Amino acid sequence: ILSWNIFHPNRIINRFVFNSFFVFLSSKIKKFSKEIKNKDLLNKFIFFIKNGGVVIENYFSEEKIDNFLNEYKSLIEEEKKKIINDNQNISQYHVMYLPLSQALIDLWLEDNMVKFIESYSGNKIFAREYPRLIYTKYLADDELTSKNSHAGKYSNKKVNGPYFWHVDHASGHLNLHILLHDTSVEDSRMQFLPESNQYFNSRDLFSNEVVSKFKNKPIDCVGKKGTVYFHQGNTLHKVVGKKYSERLNLIFSFSKGARIEMNCEIIAKAFSGDFDINKLSKEKRNILKGIFPLNGLNDLINKNLVKPKFNEDTSVN
Repeated sequence: ILSWNIFHPNRIINRFVFNSFFVFLSSKIKKFSKEIKNKDLLNKFIFFIKNGGVVIENYFSEEKIDNFLNEYKSLIEEEKKKIINDNQNISQYHVMYLPLSQALIDLWLEDNMVKFIESYSGNKIFAREYPRLIYTKYLADDELTSKNSHAGKYSNKKVNGPYFWHVDHASGHLNLHILLHDTSVEDSRMQFLPESNQYFNSRDLFSNEVVSKFKNKPIDCVGKKGTVYFHQGNTLHKVVGKKYSERLNLIFSFSKGARIEMNCEIIAKAFSGDFDINKLSKEKRNILKGIFPLNGLNDLINKNLVKPKFNEDTSVN
């Protein structure tokens, strides 16, 4: 892994550029403890920094989750109709991008979760991707492995979904998942490898055999509806499939500014409802300004949009 990083240094360079290479544990804990007085949440925060992932059971109320599900009920039902059950599909993986609503914002930018992420980051954070509601159905008899994939055993099948050990590719990247139904170890679920965030890692897949040699065992991301779990981008993680098991997850991605997504079609869908994004607080609106740019004029300099340094408009509003 070290040799790979030496010959492919961009990952390390970006971690330096976005100040995500070193973990200053005491300063992060101090910042979070000032923001949040909940001792249980503080312990979860400490565990997260050390291990690169954490599960927070029953964080959101059942009422809040049901409110979200009711808001997008028709979209979810329509997506489930697209599931194809045949021998060529090992797994179905359907990504839904959502029109903005208050029910979505209440989960996406919940105050304590924002403080959790900002304390980990050490500064302001930005939404890195558009919210993704993901519906999956696993159809294979056995667990998929990267070793079998490399050997070509799935070459005539459709494998959709992150079923192999991997890391994500954005410096300071952090994902927040919300379970929208009760999930146990008998269901398809995500796993992460604790303390794997402390290694250099690489963009290549890791085999089950390699992961089994780490000192720690994987942690299952399971719990009741409303449970949330975080994982850092440099933490090894994957989805474990259970035959005929369905999975409905809401995923939010954040970073310090690295690899911000921009997609006009998704933006159009986001604003297809009647939600007014400009009614958000300034703090929350700034978190979204990368994927939903702020109104106003910009200069296009070196292919980047920047606010005019010398504004020629002298009119008074």
